[in-house]
Amino acid sequence: MIAEKERATDELTAYFAHIVKQRRSEPREDLISLLLAAEIEGEKLSDPEILGFSILLLAAGNETTTNLITNAVRRLTEDPALQSLLRGDPALIPGFIEEVLRYYPPIQAIGRVATQDVEIGDKRIRQGEQVVSWVASANRDEAKFPEPDTFIADRKPNAHLSFGFGIHFCLGAPLARLEAQLVIEALVKRFGEIRFVPGSEMMYIQSPFVYGVKQFTVKLSPLA
Repeated sequence: MIAEKERATDELTAYFAHIVKQRRSEPREDLISLLLAAEIEGEKLSDPEILGFSILLLAAGNETTTNLITNAVRRLTEDPALQSLLRGDPALIPGFIEEVLRYYPPIQAIGRVATQDVEIGDKRIRQGEQVVSWVASANRDEAKFPEPDTFIADRKPNAHLSFGFGIHFCLGAPLARLEAQLVIEALVKRFGEIRFVPGSEMMYIQSPFVYGVKQFTVKLSPLA
């Protein structure tokens, strides 16, 4: 898995390096052209910084939202009553999306490196050691969430950590929420039933950090 990740990173870096070279000579109305033109106090971004931004934004703005929407559809197929509930009262959809984020978080773990020695509980973590923060576990914390393993569409409050916290809070959270809400609203309004096709294979994404499915076959039936 690590070797595959490194290979994919190399391929993405080469792909974006080619685009950066093109945009430097022929700017367009796109994000990479804006990054190339951006400057703070007369200083521009370096090529490694632009490449890092591009790869980050591709992953953070694409795969995570795709998995959020897929996980939401999956939850609708697991509990068909939710489809009728949301169709009858679309105002419940934002709360439904928040509960999907808690229950099936698109990112289930985040890696961090300790900048100094620190003690958490009875564990001592030394500077430079890597720590994995299990978001999925925090989202099911029985001390924080009543009935943590139960999906409650109108759960309030719902202080999940799927978008991070503090200075690391996801910049794209409002857009991700809006996209997911619009997709689910369109689906429940247009289709009378969304169901998983019996006998079809559900393939999970093989990752310790990303939670979603690579293959999930559903059948959409029109409203009567």
